[in-house]
Amino acid sequence: MENIFTEVKNRLSIKDVIEHYSLATFNRDNKCHCPFPDHQDVKSPSLSILKDNNTFRCFGCDKSGSVIDFVMMYKGVDKIQAVQMLNEDFNLGLNFKEQSKKKIDIKKYLLTCEKDIDQTDYFIKRGLLPTTIKKHRLGYDKVKKAVTIPYNGKMNYGQIRYVNEKRFWKPPTNDAGAEPIYNENVINDKDNEPIFIVESPICAMSVEQYNSKAIAICGGGGVSKLDKALKGKKTSNLGFILSLDNDDTGARYTTEFVEYFKAKRIRYVICNISGKEKDPNDLLKKSSESLVKNIVKARNEFFSKCTSYRDLKSAQEITNMTLKPVNWLVNDLFPTGLSIICGASKIGKSWFVQNLCLSISNGDKFLDKPTSKHACWYMALEDDESLSQSRLKMMLKGKTAPANFFISYEIYPMDKVDKDRPTLMEYIAENIKRNPEIKCVVVDTFQKVRSASAYGESMYAHDYRDISTLKKLADELHIAIILIHHTNKMKDRDTDGDPFAKISGTNGLMASADCIFLLDRKRGEQEVQFAFTGRKIRCDNWTISQNDDMTWYKIGTAEEEAHKKKLKEYNNNPYVITIKHLLAMHNGDWSGSSTKFIEELGKLYPNGFPINPIPAVVGKEINEISDNLKQFDQIIHLNANPHGGTSGRQHRFYYIHKKQEQTSIY
Repeated sequence: MENIFTEVKNRLSIKDVIEHYSLATFNRDNKCHCPFPDHQDVKSPSLSILKDNNTFRCFGCDKSGSVIDFVMMYKGVDKIQAVQMLNEDFNLGLNFKEQSKKKIDIKKYLLTCEKDIDQTDYFIKRGLLPTTIKKHRLGYDKVKKAVTIPYNGKMNYGQIRYVNEKRFWKPPTNDAGAEPIYNENVINDKDNEPIFIVESPICAMSVEQYNSKAIAICGGGGVSKLDKALKGKKTSNLGFILSLDNDDTGARYTTEFVEYFKAKRIRYVICNISGKEKDPNDLLKKSSESLVKNIVKARNEFFSKCTSYRDLKSAQEITNMTLKPVNWLVNDLFPTGLSIICGASKIGKSWFVQNLCLSISNGDKFLDKPTSKHACWYMALEDDESLSQSRLKMMLKGKTAPANFFISYEIYPMDKVDKDRPTLMEYIAENIKRNPEIKCVVVDTFQKVRSASAYGESMYAHDYRDISTLKKLADELHIAIILIHHTNKMKDRDTDGDPFAKISGTNGLMASADCIFLLDRKRGEQEVQFAFTGRKIRCDNWTISQNDDMTWYKIGTAEEEAHKKKLKEYNNNPYVITIKHLLAMHNGDWSGSSTKFIEELGKLYPNGFPINPIPAVVGKEINEISDNLKQFDQIIHLNANPHGGTSGRQHRFYYIHKKQEQTSIY
């Protein structure tokens, strides 16, 4: 083959080749404007011909080389393809059949391109995240101006896509074997997670980016490729979601897969997750929020429709089963999984979680709830050692700090910002591996470690991706990850009775988290409303407050506190005080008009009425407290006019337990 390379270089003029493939025109000094699209030398020619060795060089973009090098760079092809083009276009009559072709080293090529991935934003503009790009080991070929996509972690097969042209290339079968399914390694017969089937690797990555499994058939023969990948696997545990392109080809592929799945008795559903777009990646670029919602909807549809008879269990069976109990850090309040604690600035969130960690580390009660003693790790990302020390001393009140309560201050974002610095997920996983006794990890605050949103990604999709990523980590490590987050400035009147509407962000946060906790305090009040809801805990609302040492304690449930407030207002009501006084003076039974009642009020309040002394108004206001009289003091109120009373109308009050005739006085 080297002989052919040499012959091509000797037989062709570099000037003729450049003029043939580009619109360049040389001047008398054998110079021209650089024809490469990434270099615009509009002022003066920068590309020169070096006649001595029949090569070119551009002094602007620094490209240089032989006739073969020019075609490789200008056309984005490899060396063999460049020689073949020159042979055909210039009628050189070279015979390639007798030449031994060197086999392509696919793995070496893909690894080389992976190193140059930061020289293109192709995948970023397609909506993929840096973490997705790194996970799938995508690359860039600087010479061909094409991106590379390995099909698996072994790097033994891949494809290239040209950045500036709508074409791609796959290695010859003789070099790399038959084309496999993309991302075949996610086909696991040991779990019940459904797998999305799409057409292209970029679409598969678009789905996987939001914590779902996906494979790509990469053109025709998808059924045969999948059948080969399923050899030796237990298909009864597998399930697939068909989400192929919204075109005639996608419809044909879908029909082929349906016939195959029916024949093999493999669970499947057909779901269009692309909306009105051609494929999932097109929708990702247009509306990542819509793609996320469609993925969630498709998964729910799969679990709804693909329940086999083996999955059906009676309520009696379930109640008699011996199941692994919920792992509680705080009984019936904080389980393992992903939880979010939200509250306004300076409401005491940091004090709250440090109190929580101290309680769990010591095995002490927290908010009157028993805890399971475990090691805790608090990421104090807005504090320093001095602040931590002062807070701990205040809460411990002279007691020895627990040795199983760890604190860190370094910020490790969810994104990979430095090749030598771990992501938040890697940082947590490594420390849990070294300290397996840690069961509670608190991140204060979530905003400090959040990933960057992808190109064109919606707020909902970004929230959902971040939370679901950390939930997946918590579930894998069997720990609790608690994120501290802020609330917005929404007023109570604007929440429609939903306190969680105050959480900063979209519903994507609550959609992914296991439990949500909200600390809310009205201006001027000492008590804090502590609302919580989740998959493993019941929705409730407590009133809590802080001691002098800044530890938290439970006052009661919101319902209990509302009852106390109502009772206090009732007992301080001038009408109630007067009615109870009259009953005490008249053997538990008193009757009189509104005017008479006002006179009795005047005796108890000689310095002035705290109410409006008009008989009709007093009558109506007494009627308004009738239910409370019965509820709190078992006092019955009878009135001839249920809408109030005038001076001539009678009111009667008596205790329920009073044994007397229950007839009307009118």
